[in-house]
Amino acid sequence: MEKHNNISKATTVYKSFRIIFYIILIQSFAAVLWLLLIPREPVNAVFLGYSIRRLLLITPMVFPAFAVLFVNHKFKKSETWRKWLDVGRNKANLAMMLVLGGVLTALAVWSFIFLSHFLDLFKDIGKYNRLMPMLINYFFVGIELLVFVITAFYPLPKRSRKTLQFPWKSFLAALLVIGLCFLVIEITGWGYGYTSIVIVSLGVPLLEGQIWYIAGILLMIAFAALAWNAIPNGQRLCVVKQRDAAVFLALWLIAVVLWTSLPLPEHNYFAPSVRPPNFEKYPFSDAEQYDYNSMYVLYGTADEFVVSKPLYVSFLTVLHTVAGLDYIRVVFLQTLVIALFPGILYLIGKELHSRLGGIVIALLAIFREINSIQASSIANVSNSKLLLSGMLAALMASLLVYVIIRWFKAPGKKVSGHAFITGGIIGAFILIRLQAMVLVPFGILLVVVRYFRNIKSILFSFLLMVLAIGLVLAPVLIRNHAITGVYWVDNPSSSGGLYRYFIFEDDYEIEIPEASSMEEQLNRNISVISSAFSRGFGNIMRFMMDHFLRNEISSILIMPVRLGNQTQFLDFLKIIQPFWTEIYAQLNTLNLFVFIANSIIIALGFSFAFQRNPRAVLCIIGFHVIYSLSSAVVRLAGWRFILPVDWIIFAFYALGLVELINAFFRAAFRWDLKMLASGWAAYPSESVTKSPAWRGYLIYGLLFLFIGGFIPLREALFPSMVPEYDREDVCSAIISAAESRHAPRIADDIAAYCEDESTGALMGYGVYPRFFDKGEGYYDRSHDKRFGKQEYSRLVFRLIGEVNSSVFIKTNREDWGFPNGALVYVLAQDMNKSGAAYVLVTGEDSELIISRTILNPAEMQSELSIKK
Repeated sequence: MEKHNNISKATTVYKSFRIIFYIILIQSFAAVLWLLLIPREPVNAVFLGYSIRRLLLITPMVFPAFAVLFVNHKFKKSETWRKWLDVGRNKANLAMMLVLGGVLTALAVWSFIFLSHFLDLFKDIGKYNRLMPMLINYFFVGIELLVFVITAFYPLPKRSRKTLQFPWKSFLAALLVIGLCFLVIEITGWGYGYTSIVIVSLGVPLLEGQIWYIAGILLMIAFAALAWNAIPNGQRLCVVKQRDAAVFLALWLIAVVLWTSLPLPEHNYFAPSVRPPNFEKYPFSDAEQYDYNSMYVLYGTADEFVVSKPLYVSFLTVLHTVAGLDYIRVVFLQTLVIALFPGILYLIGKELHSRLGGIVIALLAIFREINSIQASSIANVSNSKLLLSGMLAALMASLLVYVIIRWFKAPGKKVSGHAFITGGIIGAFILIRLQAMVLVPFGILLVVVRYFRNIKSILFSFLLMVLAIGLVLAPVLIRNHAITGVYWVDNPSSSGGLYRYFIFEDDYEIEIPEASSMEEQLNRNISVISSAFSRGFGNIMRFMMDHFLRNEISSILIMPVRLGNQTQFLDFLKIIQPFWTEIYAQLNTLNLFVFIANSIIIALGFSFAFQRNPRAVLCIIGFHVIYSLSSAVVRLAGWRFILPVDWIIFAFYALGLVELINAFFRAAFRWDLKMLASGWAAYPSESVTKSPAWRGYLIYGLLFLFIGGFIPLREALFPSMVPEYDREDVCSAIISAAESRHAPRIADDIAAYCEDESTGALMGYGVYPRFFDKGEGYYDRSHDKRFGKQEYSRLVFRLIGEVNSSVFIKTNREDWGFPNGALVYVLAQDMNKSGAAYVLVTGEDSELIISRTILNPAEMQSELSIKK
C-alpha cells in the first residue's frame, strides 16, 4: 500500500518518463534482435556463429535500456530524486541537458548515416549494415529526449496565433511561370540544345539523399528549438547574443572541413593527372591561363600585358604570395575564402524568411559543392578545387543579393550607402566576369525602383553607384588604355570570339574588315555584332531562348527529378556517374509528380519571401534572369556559365522546405513553429541599417579603388622579381654547365649555337614542368606543339621572366630534376616549330637538357644529363 502511495505521489514528469522508459526498452532490444538476424560470418564465428565484433556491438546497443532502467529504479525508490526534480532550476538544467544531448545525438547519428555515403567512408558495406541497428536506436533515443522535454517537462500550448494569410496570388503566379516554361520547352524543344555550338553540360545537381538528409536536419533543429524555447526564459541559457555570427562561423567551418576533406580531382580537364618529372598537380586550359597571369603579376612581368578577369587574377596572386606555387596550398587558401559562400546564403535566407531558411540554403550549397568536387574527374565542373572563377563569382553574386535585400528593407526614401556598395560590388563582379557589364543598367534600375517618384534620391543614388563602379573600373581601364589604346576591361581582341558566335550558322553576308589596331578590332567586332542583330534578329532570338531555357533547366534540375528513371538506390546517396550532362529526367508519371512537387516547394518559398519583401524578391529574380540572358546571348549555357546565380532557384526551394515543416507541425501537433520558436522559424524583426558616415564612404571607396588598382599598384610600388639578363649571360651559364662535366664538344656546340644571330636567349623561372611521351597529349590538336598529341616526346614548361614564354624541348627522358619554380636558361632558334635547343635547370643538382634534334645518334641513346 505504501509503495502504491509513493508511486501515486510521483511527479508528472515521472509518469511521462514511464512511457519513454518502455519505448526505449523495447526499441533497444529490437535493435539487438535486428543485429542478430543479420546473416552471420561463419569464418569469424566465436560464439553461436557470431563474430567477436558483432557481439561487442551489443554492449553500446543495450546501454540506453540500462540507463532508463536505472533512472526508473531511482525514481521509484528515492524520494530525493523526485524532490530534486520538483525544484524549478533543477528541472530547467536537466531539460537543457536533455535538449542538447538529444539534438547532438540525433544530429551525429543522422549525419553519420548519410555522410558515410556522401563521402564514401565505408568501402565494406557489411560493416555499415551491422552498425545500422545501433545507429537507428540512438537516433530515436535522441529524438525521444527532445519530445520528452516538450511533452513532459514543459508541455507546449496546442494553439495557433493568427498568421499572415497564405499568399495565393504570388504562389499561383510562380507555379504558372514554372508551368509555362515547362510547356515552352516541351513544345519548342528550346533548352534541349538544337543550336549546339557552345551549349554544354547542365550544372551539377543535388542528390535525393542529400535533400532527405537536410530535411531531417531541419526537423531536428525545429524540435530542438521548440524544446529549448519551452524552458522558461529566466531559467535557460541565453543564446541570442551573436547568434548569427555563431551560425555563420559554424557553416563556414563545416564547409571548410567537408570540402577540404575531399581529394583533388584526378584527371579533370582544368587539373589533369599528375605527370613526370615532378608528379605534381598543375592547372590547365582556362585555369592555367588565370594562374599564369597571376604569376606575371606576382613576379612583376605583366608589363604591356592585358590581364583577363583581373580581380580573379589578383585573388590568385595573393594566394600565391602566401602559398607559393604549390597547387594544394593554393586550393586550400581558395577554399577558405569560397567557404564564406554558404554563410552569406544563410544571411540571405534569414533576411528573406527565417534563420531556419538560411541554414537550409547554406546546407544545400555545401552539399552541392561536395557533389561538384566529387564529380571533378568525370564531368565538366567548376568548384573550389579548380582555379576557375565560377565559385568566386557566385560568392560575389551572393554579396550583391544580400546588399540588395538590406537596401530594400531599409525604411523610408532617404538615400543610403547601399547604392554605393552595390555599385562597388557590380564593378568587382565585372572584373571577374565580363558579362556582368549588363548589371550596370540593372543597378540603375534598382535605384529607380527603390526610390520611385523621388527624383532627388534617384539622382543622388545614381551618382553614388556610378562613382563606386568608376572607382573599381578606372584603374583597370586606364592601364588597359595605356597598353591597347582602348578603354576596355579585357583584351579587345577577345571580343572577336563573340561575333563569331553570332554568325556561326549564317554569316548574314556581313563583311568583316581587317583591323590593324586594338581600337579598330574592338570597333570592328561591335559593328559585326550590331549588323548580325539587325540582319538575323529572328535566328539570334531563337538561339538566345534556347540557351536561356537551357540555363533555367540547369537551375531547376539542381533539385533532382529522376525517381522514375529506375535508378539504383545507392545512386541517390553518392555520385557514381555524371547523369546530369544532359537532361536526365525522363517524362513519366513518377518524374512528373516529383517535378510538380519541386515546383510547388519553389513556389511556396518564393511566395512567402515575396509576401514580406516583394520588391527585393522581384529584383533578385530579375538579377537571375538578366545574368542568364547575358550568357545566352553569346551561346553559353549551363555548367559554370550559370553557376554564379543558379543558387537563387534552390534558395527558394529551401525556403519552401521550411514552410512545409511549419505546416507539418501545425497539422500534426497544432504547434505554431513561428510562434513557439520565433527566433529560428519566424521572419526576423525589422532592423534599421544606418547610412554610413563620410568615414564609411571613404573606407568603402578606398577598398573599391584597391580592388581595381591591385595590379597597377603592384607594378608601381614593387620592382620586378625576375632576374635581369642578356644573351651573353644565358650562353655563359649553359656553356659553363657543359664544361663543368668535362664535355668540351658540347660546350663548343653551344658556343657555336650562340654565335648564330637567329638564336634567342631566355632566362626566368620555369613553372609547371610536364613530360609527354610520344603520342601523348591533352587533346588531338597537332598544331599545339606543347600539349597536343605529337609524334615526339617532349618536356613542356612555362617561363616567367623579362620575356614570358611557353617552352618545350624534345627529349626522351622523363626523370629530369626540374623543381617547380627553378631558375631556367633557354636557347632556341624557332620555339614555335622545333622548340628549345638547350635548357639549363638550376638547383642543387643542375640539369642541362639538350634537344634530341641536335644530338648525334650516340648521344641520343643516353640523353646526356650534365649536372653541376
